[in-house]
Amino acid sequence: SPQASPSLALWEAHHLALMAQLLTCMSVEALRGTDESFDPLFGHVRPHPGQIDCSNNMFRFLERSQLVHHNDGNNDVLRQDRYSIRTASQWLGPALEDLLLAHQQVQVELNSVTDKPIIDMTTGQMLHGGNFQAKAITSAMEKVRQAIQSIGRMLFSQCTELINPATNHGLPPNLTAEDPSTSFVMKAVDIMTAALQSELGFLANPVGSHVQTAEMGN
Repeated sequence: SPQASPSLALWEAHHLALMAQLLTCMSVEALRGTDESFDPLFGHVRPHPGQIDCSNNMFRFLERSQLVHHNDGNNDVLRQDRYSIRTASQWLGPALEDLLLAHQQVQVELNSVTDKPIIDMTTGQMLHGGNFQAKAITSAMEKVRQAIQSIGRMLFSQCTELINPATNHGLPPNLTAEDPSTSFVMKAVDIMTAALQSELGFLANPVGSHVQTAEMGN
């Protein structure tokens, strides 16, 4: 139905958003990163609700980690983490806000009457209107698709950083235990991730802007 499928997609998108935050924390640990990027002060001085929720979550996830590093730029290490993890809360925050707004739209739609005509049960009056118009669901799902594309883009960057020996802080090139010049296991992962991200970019394109009139302008 027009409401059931979006509900299932949105349910999975919410879980994906949470999983992205957990994976980001794992990337912080693997890349010898810092939890400084998620300090609550950043949200205090730039109080976007999604950014605050995201940074608070990741700050708590990393709270007892023994793999998080704190550095001052000495010992030839970067003072700041690269964007894929340092700006994760700023990148994911707007996606979380879009998902919440989409959730509200779908929730209203699920609990609404979209029949035509509508009968007022108190008076018996029959009303002909346009509650069948599905633009609200279209708007919600376009937010969901764009949010998923943004999440995928960030995870793709983190994956690339983990594989690349120039950025992975001493992890094996290609994350392989064998000779990296003969083992290309993670190369396939990198290529597949790039292909999937390209597909997400295509699917994130809006569809509501392509609606045309039909039925002689009905």
